[in-house]
Amino acid sequence: TLVLKNGEKIHPYPSAGLPKGMDGLGIENIETRVDEQTLVSRFDKKKQTGWSFYMDREGRLSFKAGSGSGHIRKVALTAPLIKERWFLVSATYDARKRTLAVYAEHVDSYFAKEPAWLPKSGTVSLPADFVLPQVGPLRFGAVTDGAGNGVLLKPAQVLNGKLDSVRLIREALQPSEIQQLSGPTVPKKFMA
Repeated sequence: TLVLKNGEKIHPYPSAGLPKGMDGLGIENIETRVDEQTLVSRFDKKKQTGWSFYMDREGRLSFKAGSGSGHIRKVALTAPLIKERWFLVSATYDARKRTLAVYAEHVDSYFAKEPAWLPKSGTVSLPADFVLPQVGPLRFGAVTDGAGNGVLLKPAQVLNGKLDSVRLIREALQPSEIQQLSGPTVPKKFMA
């Protein structure tokens, strides 16, 4: 990908089906991302402790975990999510397997004629001595960034978008199980 002036980006498109004379390059406008955008977190930015499920500055779905020792473990998809489209996304911390994982699948059927965005996933292993503390508030659309107005904690890395049907499950799930959770009701096998 080549970034040009004025926030334009050139990227390759498959040349099959393009009118004669087109070289398979397309230009689209992109907006500059100023910070990560959090989906769900229990992460303290100042202490670098907890976990955060977010989109990084390039728009890639990401998951990070920090133990407060200065070492952050991250996993991210290799491609950004498509702007203004709905995705089924998940982040998994598997304490037994010692892994962090992310998964995304395009679910917006209205745009079915667009080039396919195939399901993507990524996994990273954690060191044997890594301990993920579960402290601080659970936040939707932000991480904690220290003291706020004395009562509330200051938000950071705030989401500029929408969340729908957020589910938190106490065990690591496979993509097929994650799809079962995307409906309007939670299957009984996932209820505590």
